[in-house]
Amino acid sequence: MCASHSSEERHIGRALNMLRKVQGKETDLRCGGHPALSGSVNRDWIKRGYNPTAVCNNCSGKHIGMLAGSKAISADIRTYHHSEHPLQSRVKQVVHELCDLEAEDVKWGVDGCNLPAPAFPLHYLARIYAIIASSADQMGKGESASERTQWLSRIYHAMARYPELVGGDGRFCTVLMQAFQGRLIGKLGADGCYGIGIRASGQTAKLGATGAVGISVKIEDGNIPILYSAILEILEQLEIRSLEMCRELDVFHNPAILNTAGVITGHVIPAQKLRPACLNFLSTSIQTSTYLNKPEATSTGSLVR
Repeated sequence: MCASHSSEERHIGRALNMLRKVQGKETDLRCGGHPALSGSVNRDWIKRGYNPTAVCNNCSGKHIGMLAGSKAISADIRTYHHSEHPLQSRVKQVVHELCDLEAEDVKWGVDGCNLPAPAFPLHYLARIYAIIASSADQMGKGESASERTQWLSRIYHAMARYPELVGGDGRFCTVLMQAFQGRLIGKLGADGCYGIGIRASGQTAKLGATGAVGISVKIEDGNIPILYSAILEILEQLEIRSLEMCRELDVFHNPAILNTAGVITGHVIPAQKLRPACLNFLSTSIQTSTYLNKPEATSTGSLVR
């Protein structure tokens, strides 16, 4: 349910199994099919003349989860994707509460997978991810916790323990979480948007945080390879990622530029330099916000060129 999966056989198989568990049908899904996010899966589909259906959608797990949620509250399953549906009203309420915003402060549109999607300043996405990571920390200490904290911790661990289901073979989300071995979760969003939740550690304490840290990044033109390069550069400058960590990430940090003959003509080299900023974020080609979970100053940010 937390995936933008690659439509690999394991992803589609699990989605179908989820449908069976909730006694749903693929025709109940309102997401539609699309080409896979995996090049190898796409090539296989083309060879077989396969036309992807709704269960192949990278967000099919999320849709099945909402289908299940609609059944759980005895709401109409045919319109679970509508903005005014009772389930979506609950989703909106959770977003408002996690962001600590009033309803009028969050705008809503329709996402690429045909579900309501929120619009708010970038640092609120970092806040949400910090809260998710903080929930995992709190449960890990055996502290008493609210029901929401327990569920957010479960979400964190589901992503951290099964990163191959969040993305897929060779996908950045999967490789990143595998490299950090449970210390963070990361998730791609549409058009160059990314969220990261980092559990508290000695490295996060050096940043001035007394708990978990959240990072959100948006590339304005939606360039995904540049997004991944920027994320790894941010983690490196914040000293969250060591230079030695997972050489497999290097291909995302400094990706090669190839010409039509397959000759390497250059590499992407991040030029941004992080600097402290308040909540007054400016509009630039790349925006990054970092939420530090600390009582006296719950948000901080960094602006990159």
